[in-house]
Amino acid sequence: MTTTVQNMEAKMIASMKKRTGRTLEEWVEKARRDGVPDGKGRMKWIKEEYGLGQSTAYLIMNHLDGNSLTGIYSDGDKLVDAQFQGDHAALRELYEWMKGEIEALGEGVEARPCKTYVPFYRKKQFAVLKPHKGKLQVGLALPDAVSSDRLESSKGLGFNERLKLKFSLDKQADLDEELRGLLGLAYEAN
Repeated sequence: MTTTVQNMEAKMIASMKKRTGRTLEEWVEKARRDGVPDGKGRMKWIKEEYGLGQSTAYLIMNHLDGNSLTGIYSDGDKLVDAQFQGDHAALRELYEWMKGEIEALGEGVEARPCKTYVPFYRKKQFAVLKPHKGKLQVGLALPDAVSSDRLESSKGLGFNERLKLKFSLDKQADLDEELRGLLGLAYEAN
């Protein structure tokens, strides 16, 4: 886990000047000069003020605080444990089962747990699992032309901009052939 996060962070930092016009150090200094607000609105402010994507804004925000992605995401098991406590404890078994289903889609699937959800990557992020409101939410990165009455907007769940659609699971039997097919399509497309 740590090696993958280290590699991802190093690549993001190395490409930041080319992608955004500034190095990480320049962004951190600019954010300090501009007066990044405290509290919940920080991430939204950084993204909107500078027109940056989620991952780049998150990297800047963490370096503002003296953190690195490596330190934050070094223990994926603890991050997952924290997600499935309290009201979400009953969803842990469903999460583990669904994680196995996603990993069985094919080679190269990698889970990279975050604080509030678990994204899955092949070449790019293609799926996310997140406990929310008593259900396991499954976000998908699908081609724009794909639609289904079974899918709904994932807006408000904190997924990246590519994962626009989701479905919800209460139990294993909810993952029928149609939803399996959509999950497979997300894997193949990314």
